[in-house]
Amino acid sequence: MAENNMTRYCKVIFILNLVVSLGCQQSSIDNADVLAQAYGATLSMNDLDKQLTGLSTYSDSSFVINQAVDQWLMDRILHQEAKKKLTQTKNIDALVEDYRNSLLIHEYEKLIISENLNTEISQAEIDTFYNKFKKDFVLKEDIVRSLHIKIPKNLDNDSLKTLWKTEDLPGLKTYLSKHQTILHLDPDFWINKRHLSNIFPESLIKKINFDRTETYSQEDGNFKFYVKILDRKKAGEDAPVNQVKHIIQQRILHNRSERVLKKKRKELFNKSIENKNISIKTKYDS
Repeated sequence: MAENNMTRYCKVIFILNLVVSLGCQQSSIDNADVLAQAYGATLSMNDLDKQLTGLSTYSDSSFVINQAVDQWLMDRILHQEAKKKLTQTKNIDALVEDYRNSLLIHEYEKLIISENLNTEISQAEIDTFYNKFKKDFVLKEDIVRSLHIKIPKNLDNDSLKTLWKTEDLPGLKTYLSKHQTILHLDPDFWINKRHLSNIFPESLIKKINFDRTETYSQEDGNFKFYVKILDRKKAGEDAPVNQVKHIIQQRILHNRSERVLKKKRKELFNKSIENKNISIKTKYDS
């Protein structure tokens, strides 16, 4: 990526300042692109290209470079001291190798899953899973199915009242789409009851009977509120299947992934035995 003039200017000015300030202490730095040296390692401007991308002022670039140089030098110092103080490097090398192997295995298993996992899930599968593990989907708080809108009072006219009264949901969405409003017009979607308390004034919430299908409206300040309660489920009851559909899909895919990996591991194990890449001692000395 080509540098802009300001970035190049910042680099040149900073390097000149750095050379002047460190010249007496580190006269070995004679390359204009080198920012610092420590214990045989070198930090250059090229190493900071990504951190400087997008910066347009000298002060911004100077701050970032100074911070990077300080961090780099301290890392080199700590690394050097660690090598001197921590003599049991074999344990560290083993840990690093174990971590590297774990990363390789993890990435390979992700590849296996991406190449073999069927991600299509039917509604029948979701319903079967839900019925089998229904005890896992007990509500921890009240939820509500409702229609509700919060609009500026100047939008509250006869047209909107008619759309609301007739439950013309597409018409309401179209009518309010160009305005700053809060609207929830999906009759099949459940939300936490407390969510309504965050939208509507407390005086309106107190009026609502959540156990009956009724419509409410109220003005408050510069806004008009409309809400219709369709259904309500209380904490401790079974969650509706569409309320936990996403969780069920995740669990189904997780179970499928485990089966895919188990099958692949078995195939690889048998193949390695056939190719005599592995051997197993079946009898052990007591």
